[in-house]
Amino acid sequence: MLFGLFTVLSSVWLVVLYNKGVNLDHELSSMKSEFSDIQAQNLAIKSKIFDLINSPDPSSIGDLVQEKNPEYVEVRQTWSFASDY
Repeated sequence: MLFGLFTVLSSVWLVVLYNKGVNLDHELSSMKSEFSDIQAQNLAIKSKIFDLINSPDPSSIGDLVQEKNPEYVEVRQTWSFASDY
């Protein structure tokens, strides 16, 4: 009686373990597929960014205009907080 119950319970447990393994395998394969899709999208985005950056006309990026007389930021040689001491 006890041996029969143990056999039935262990058989059920083995079926449950097998199903979990199969489900895990299916989930992993779908994750791999999704990952490869994301990699392809990432490559397409990187390619678009590279094409924008390396375009021969830099004004195509976003209405950029070349400044004829640029004014650069000037940095003083002494720091104001250091000159107090």
